[in-house]
Amino acid sequence: MKKIIIFALIAAICSSCLRTLEEEGVYDTITYTGRLVDKTTLQPISGVAVQITNGKNVQSSMVTSNDGRFSLQVELVDINSDYYLQLRGNIHYPLKKGKLVGFGKQYYDYTDILLESIDVVTTVSATMIDETTLRLQGCVNESVEYSERGFLYGTTSNLGIGTSSTTQVIVEKNTLRTFEKDITGITITDHNLYVCAYIISQDGEVICGEIIMIKHPYYDLPTFKHSDILYRVYPDFGSDMTWQQAMDVCGNFTYGGYSDWILPSKEILNTIHVNTNSIAGFINDRYYWSSTEFDGKHAWTQKMTNGDQRYILKDNKCRVCCIRIEN
Repeated sequence: MKKIIIFALIAAICSSCLRTLEEEGVYDTITYTGRLVDKTTLQPISGVAVQITNGKNVQSSMVTSNDGRFSLQVELVDINSDYYLQLRGNIHYPLKKGKLVGFGKQYYDYTDILLESIDVVTTVSATMIDETTLRLQGCVNESVEYSERGFLYGTTSNLGIGTSSTTQVIVEKNTLRTFEKDITGITITDHNLYVCAYIISQDGEVICGEIIMIKHPYYDLPTFKHSDILYRVYPDFGSDMTWQQAMDVCGNFTYGGYSDWILPSKEILNTIHVNTNSIAGFINDRYYWSSTEFDGKHAWTQKMTNGDQRYILKDNKCRVCCIRIEN
């Protein structure tokens, strides 16, 4: 008799608990499934931590599988509370709270959830502002939290912190999302220098912006061949000079790390004229000095429009171009 009373009492308590849960709008377990997909590439987003929260506490979490899928269970779901799907510890796909809707069944499949990736950090520009100074500019997305920012540069595109071929420049953090740095003493000895802006996320991930390949403006100067020798030409200095000034300017000229520039001879100047269709930068209706002297008071010049060559007094003023043999 006592056993029957005890069992009846337990059953009554349990029944009361169940009624209380139903009356308060609390249900057992609901499973939420879905797949994260990159909106642009339509490829699955794998290895990303997702979680369900009620705005205060995390109810369930997991990492998406190789096909971008997740399956999360929430126990004792309160229909009076809002539940949200969030990405955790990921800055490439910042997902604002995605509200989960629908109660009354135990399983909800959200199929493909399209997420749009952001440019976490952008390499804005990399410019040689003079012979040896490189100006770098970057920008961090306003939604991103990070611990460090700066630039990486080197002679190969395989940039990385701590690698022997990469130089790291840290830029102090402030309230601005854009940042820049002038790097002095840069000598570009070959054609390419690779640069990127980077950040280190709060989780310690190193993220680089787009890698920019730059080259010294020297390598944009036109080239030509004379007697099977390849020359590079600095087409115009922007002002008129006497013959001696022209000789001195070319003899003292340093550009692209080279100081072996010379004023072209009469013959080489004519080769430049022949190739003016492919050599930009000359003022066609002006005469240019050559290094070839006619006598002690005269030197040869040439006009780039019609190829006219004539000797004039060295004290007259003409345009100037310099050349060097390309090694």
